Amino acid sequence: MQYLSLTLIRIAVASNMLIHGIYRLSVGGVTPFDEYLSGMGFPAFTAWAITAFEIIAAILILFGKWVGRLSIVFIIELSMGVILLHRHEGWFVVGGGRNGMEYSVLMIICFVALTIVALSNRAGRRKLVYLRGSEVKLNGDQRCQNFIATMRTSSDVLEASPGGLELLFEDEKLIKAFQWISGVRSEHKLSKEEIGFKYPDYPENKHYALFESEDGLHRLGGEVPSAFRIPKIKVPVPFQYLGSISNKDQIFDWLPFPVHLTCPIYVSFDKLYLDYSDPNKPIVFNEQEMETQSFHEDILNTGTEIVFYEKKVSFSESSSFSQSCAGIPHYAQYPEIPICPKSGKRMRFLCELNQRVPVKRSNIDLAKTPYPSNYEAMDFSGAGCLFVFFEPRSKMACYFIQST
Repeated sequence: MQYLSLTLIRIAVASNMLIHGIYRLSVGGVTPFDEYLSGMGFPAFTAWAITAFEIIAAILILFGKWVGRLSIVFIIELSMGVILLHRHEGWFVVGGGRNGMEYSVLMIICFVALTIVALSNRAGRRKLVYLRGSEVKLNGDQRCQNFIATMRTSSDVLEASPGGLELLFEDEKLIKAFQWISGVRSEHKLSKEEIGFKYPDYPENKHYALFESEDGLHRLGGEVPSAFRIPKIKVPVPFQYLGSISNKDQIFDWLPFPVHLTCPIYVSFDKLYLDYSDPNKPIVFNEQEMETQSFHEDILNTGTEIVFYEKKVSFSESSSFSQSCAGIPHYAQYPEIPICPKSGKRMRFLCELNQRVPVKRSNIDLAKTPYPSNYEAMDFSGAGCLFVFFEPRSKMACYFIQST
């Protein structure tokens, strides 16, 4: 009923303006009207422009085209009529007076209502997408979709981030973009290929900062649980046990089970894929590739043992930057969003770690290394971060390290 009422108002006011314009034109009233306006200082042919606009704009409004913009122009036209002429004749058009401003005021109010509805409808057709990071070509290919699904976030997180993109969509199509750098917003030029990119319907990823907590459901470091078996393959340096992420935390309720984190952090590798089909006995999926990787220093060997102290930790929603986090990654280098080699699906970001958890026990002779600090606490290639992704259906995890 509301739509029908607004449609009737739109048809009524447009018809009135159309009749006015056609009548003025048909009876030869445009030239006298133009002379009247010229006498008030308006340019020649102003009346012709007004008449042409009334006819053309009214027809467009009748067909529902550009209603908001054209209504604004009609508001200006009618308001000028009130100011220049009708207010001097009082309020009434008939009865209590003649040629007053009541008709014009009524028409103005109707056009204001149409403008408000048109603008609100336009706002409803507009959507914003915020991306943490800008290293993406918005062409809709799979890489683009994976980036948006992983990096979409809220405006608060974007504004607090070192950089990112704000995308404006209208009627499901990309029309404009803005670059954010350290809280400063500027327009980002879109390529022809990117304009019209279809709206990507992915949920926003929140940012969760890691902090130490006695009541934490998760842990970093610690002794290897008795039921868990660390993978044993022919890598130069064994895997280290790094802790666990619990699926009892609502943030990680998408996990099929608690995930024990383990990785040979002192081996120089590209990506490590672990198959957690048995949660307590993960298998290296890319074993052949891992066995060809190098290690950091000669003091490390297949018998190296490094055990970290246990820290109980939690994750809390935060818009502030943190390199130990969950929800949305903060890459040190180019964004890497792994594809599960088992299912072919995009893997979901699990966590990012750069906590230097102290070493509890080690058989490394620190006197033989120029970098003893690398082995005194949990370390990821110096100032690097460990990224962990997980695909819950295939139960596959991907580990990789990035450093500045």
